[in-house]
Amino acid sequence: MARRSVKEALGIADQPYERPPFAFMSPITSFLSSFYWKPVSNCRRFDPAALSLGHVALSGSISVIAAIYTTAALLALPDHIFGTERYKLKPDEKPEARLVTSFPYNLVRHPAGAGFLCLLWSLPSYTVNHITLSITWTLYVVPATLLLEERSLKGPGGNLALLMTVTRRICISLFKLKSDILVVA
Repeated sequence: MARRSVKEALGIADQPYERPPFAFMSPITSFLSSFYWKPVSNCRRFDPAALSLGHVALSGSISVIAAIYTTAALLALPDHIFGTERYKLKPDEKPEARLVTSFPYNLVRHPAGAGFLCLLWSLPSYTVNHITLSITWTLYVVPATLLLEERSLKGPGGNLALLMTVTRRICISLFKLKSDILVVA
């Protein structure tokens, strides 16, 4: 639902309500695909009681960082994510294009995608089904994020060159994180 061709096929392209259905359906479809994904029916089940405390601590720490990234992306651009900017504009008016380089975009170009992948890979359920699901989502998210979203920053009015000097793509810049922490402290 995030791609323009899908929106056009559904008849919701350039409508005030085109983003809210995507923002609503995205977590639901993600949960359902994770819950019902069972391409291998006879593999072992995930048993939380069999996890060590260290495994839970490491996985939990990565999950918290991923949740902060994803939430920060929602808080940094709520009008864009939920489509509420359309209600503030006149029918013939376009939203203002601006480059966001504040947290979390100062650490990674695509914080929601990076957070989602970190969360997905940090879950301590490395069964055959989970690994298959993780690989499948990674093969979808990385090209979609890096190729399709960044394509919109090229051309007239695009700021891809500036963005590339400010942030990294999908990996967190540890140097940038360290310098930001020192500035805050």
